[in-house]
Amino acid sequence: MPDWIDNTITLTGTAAEIRALFDTDFDFEKLFPSPETDDNKIVEWCYNHWGTKWAADIDEIVYEPGATTMKVSCRTANGAPFGILAYLTRNSPTLRITHICEQGCGAVLSHISYADGVLDGGEFFPGMYSAGALRTFAAANSWFHAENFITMMREFGYPDVEGDDPVTLRPMRATYEEYVASM
Repeated sequence: MPDWIDNTITLTGTAAEIRALFDTDFDFEKLFPSPETDDNKIVEWCYNHWGTKWAADIDEIVYEPGATTMKVSCRTANGAPFGILAYLTRNSPTLRITHICEQGCGAVLSHISYADGVLDGGEFFPGMYSAGALRTFAAANSWFHAENFITMMREFGYPDVEGDDPVTLRPMRATYEEYVASM
């Protein structure tokens, strides 16, 4: 049984970008297709590229024809879809995404925004993510440097990258490594 993560994702872009995303039904396989491989490797690929065990279970998509925003409510298994959200903004320069991630019990795990394929600001609650999970995510997302993040978290007093206090991310328009170097 997976640990379910509740996600509220607001996408803002051109009317054409938002319509194209709506037309995919926000299906991860249509947005960032996984390769054809055996089941064990596909789960690993999903974690590494999407940030989740498998595609999202969509609860609701709110979209009005011609709109420049769309809101998606979905559940993901064993992780938040950080990878696919960064991928979408990296491949669509005018697209901006705000993502609120909650554990099934309603505890907010992160409130992050993305632009141009990088974190653009927000709050991140490190207690949800183990060092191993951060390293797995970093393996497929070159802009995210897990070791720098883990080191930074330890310096903040989270020896095992755990805790309840949010880490506020400064707005940035650079790679995560440059962000850490600016600390």
